[in-house]
Amino acid sequence: MKTLKIIVTLVGITILVSYVNSNVRLAQRPTAVEPQHVVNVSTPPATILEKPVQIARPVVVADPEPVVKAEPKATVEIVRAPAVSRTPVITSVPEIAPTLEVAPVPEVAAITDPALVAKPVQETTEVVVASAPLTMVRPKARPKTNNVRPKPNTVRAKTDAKPTINLAALKPKKRKANFRKTIVRDTLAARAAAAKTTIADTKVAKVATVKTTAPKTTARKTTTRNTTIWRTTAGLCGRKLTRGIPSRSASASSGSSVVNKAMKLGGTERDSFVVTQLLDGNVPSFIRNLTPVNFTGRAANGKDVQITICVTPDYLAVGNDRDYVRVPMGLPAAAKVANKFGFVLPTTKMVDAIYAQAGLQLSPNPMQPGSQMSSTAYLKQHNATVTGQRHASRNKSDTLVAGQKKDLVLSNVLRKTPGRVAIYGWHRMNGKPIQPLSTVHGKNYADYSHGIRLVSTTAYVNGKPKALADLLENPQMARIISKEGPISKPLSLMASLSTR
Repeated sequence: MKTLKIIVTLVGITILVSYVNSNVRLAQRPTAVEPQHVVNVSTPPATILEKPVQIARPVVVADPEPVVKAEPKATVEIVRAPAVSRTPVITSVPEIAPTLEVAPVPEVAAITDPALVAKPVQETTEVVVASAPLTMVRPKARPKTNNVRPKPNTVRAKTDAKPTINLAALKPKKRKANFRKTIVRDTLAARAAAAKTTIADTKVAKVATVKTTAPKTTARKTTTRNTTIWRTTAGLCGRKLTRGIPSRSASASSGSSVVNKAMKLGGTERDSFVVTQLLDGNVPSFIRNLTPVNFTGRAANGKDVQITICVTPDYLAVGNDRDYVRVPMGLPAAAKVANKFGFVLPTTKMVDAIYAQAGLQLSPNPMQPGSQMSSTAYLKQHNATVTGQRHASRNKSDTLVAGQKKDLVLSNVLRKTPGRVAIYGWHRMNGKPIQPLSTVHGKNYADYSHGIRLVSTTAYVNGKPKALADLLENPQMARIISKEGPISKPLSLMASLSTR
């Protein structure tokens, strides 16, 4: 009810003030004639001018609860002078009901100017005055809640507790004495297992070969890289180890030319001709890019060691990088070339490691056995087959490649069986060699399947250079790089092989 009273009172006051302001604006116009104001459209103007308008006041029942003091009532009266002053006069009469009185407008002559003729205003004005006096209602205060923010000057509780830092936990932990060796040993074991898995499980990819009577061949790129496990070995096998190989002359013959000249030669005559070409430096340049092959084991003191040997990336060949032929030789001729170049023949364990760590593993391509196996024609034909395998793989020339030939090896059996040649290798794609260690042939025997792989006389133990001959004679070190164990005086054995 209080709200309704307030609303009614405000509406009445608004309408009254609007009416007064409209009369004031009309009184201030410069024209001599003003339009006749009609207070109530429903009543004719003449009736309004005869007596004051009595406005009915609505009865509002006040709420019995609030008690407010009575205020004096006000009455608004507007008096308009006929022709002198147009300003309304407002007087306050206490204890009198509000009335509204409008002075009559004198009659004047009609105005003929259309611009000055005032149009009648059609409006209805109703003034409502509340019977109860107006009161100011103060809003109630909001109820207090628990979510009250602390005042800015609120002082928080202080604590003397300080954060503690464990300095001992921040210090780096001291590594164990054999920390590095344990990592090396575990990595080496994983590498060996990966190499075996690669050999046993990797699928064989067929590659194209030259048109020969030999069967179709396959090649495989191994995932095992020749990178070191302990330290970098890529820079160990530099050109300084091949300084014993003479430089190739610009006028040297190509591989095909050398083979064609030796087509009617065989046995020791062919070996002599090939040795002359090799000692003159007619060797492809990529043969001089030695590749590291790594072995791991334990020394006599129980410490882990890594032995790195440096080998030729392919079998010994004559000619240039674009036209070269791999040349098999008898044992005396092969030993002579190796001694002159500062190399030795590999052991059987070295041959296995070379195949396992080769960047390209080629499948063997045996040819029809018979008396023609040692002929130059067979040699040339088989070389074309291997070259086709290499070209199909699109590997670089100095990529370590294995599996295409048998190896002439260094072994103690050569002392036990003088006048014989020791051959081993020609690995299948499953990692098993076709040829076990054998001395069935005489020392001058060589056929298309034989190859000469050279190993530098300088090896590296944990990155430090060591003489390979000393390692082969050392009982503990020799077992890492030789299945037979120590080989007594390997250099002397190599020298004797070249003169037998």
